[in-house]
Amino acid sequence: MQMGGCGGCGGCGGCGGCGMMGGGKSSTDPGAAMLLRIVEEMPSFVTADPRGFMIRSGVPGEMAEILQNKAYQVMEMTGCNITFADKPNSKVRIMTLQGPLFSITGAYMLMMRSYLEIERETS
Repeated sequence: MQMGGCGGCGGCGGCGGCGMMGGGKSSTDPGAAMLLRIVEEMPSFVTADPRGFMIRSGVPGEMAEILQNKAYQVMEMTGCNITFADKPNSKVRIMTLQGPLFSITGAYMLMMRSYLEIERETS
């Protein structure tokens, strides 16, 4: 099931030292290198757009409450807003991330990390 910027950490790439993403990929990893290239080439009129951006993702209903607890830390770190819609007993809940581009991108990555860690711990 697919799910969930580092605006508060000095842009994407700054979160490595804050503990949430320890053991991350180096720039020799093709995916990490691609992300770094995109971040470096992103024009400021996009990253500083005052309207902000939104990402929505479905998360398993049984994991939403645990993820909500993780979301508080991620929101504090990134400065974005994370909400979970639908009824608590729904099979799938919609997670919405809103804020500046780098903030929601980093927040999504952190939430996906949390999702996979929770999944690993409970299986």
